[in-house]
Amino acid sequence: MLSESPGPVLNSLAYGSEVETGKAFYFSCAEKNDSFTSRFFGQAVRTGVIPAFPVMKQCLSGDLFQLATAPVFSNEPPVLQYSSERRGKKRWIHAKITSPRHASGLIVSVHTNPEIEKMVLFGRELPMQLEYGEGKKGLQFVKRILRLDEWHTIMFAGLDEKGMELELEVNGNSTVEIRVTDRSRTILSQRPPGMIEAPEFPFSDGVFITRTFKL
Repeated sequence: MLSESPGPVLNSLAYGSEVETGKAFYFSCAEKNDSFTSRFFGQAVRTGVIPAFPVMKQCLSGDLFQLATAPVFSNEPPVLQYSSERRGKKRWIHAKITSPRHASGLIVSVHTNPEIEKMVLFGRELPMQLEYGEGKKGLQFVKRILRLDEWHTIMFAGLDEKGMELELEVNGNSTVEIRVTDRSRTILSQRPPGMIEAPEFPFSDGVFITRTFKL
């Protein structure tokens, strides 16, 4: 009788850095490390705060993130160019966000203080909050893992050289804080044979560069 061969070992590893602090980190949602990941997470801590994702407060599984210091690699950060105009008591900000390193996606988090009344992506107005079906299990799960009261976040895929165009309608004259993270998919280190990335960790094998703008 033939015995079934064991499946591949699943693990996860992602890299991020912050322009303002000059710090870099490895992060993961793995419950434990193996011979591959232990090289990166030997001095790891568990945390609900990851600089690249201020909107997230825990992993999709409900666990805290695993975070460890990483070397700072040379990566060009995302760029935000903007103009601002007054319309009565409101301020409209027109922003264009690009990735000089040609990352394929963006995570744009706009802080809710001051009051952001409208967000318009490529001319299309976006919903500002979860209004319908909040009692559904899926949305309850989303609310549990996201800081929805603190950040409005857009996850944008398919970024090209033209960039992302975003407009904000702001009530009053307060400064608007926007944290922009661009994402590229890169093999940080070759896994040994018999290991593959964990499919439930959506950030695995990603490089995330975060930059904060105050407009």
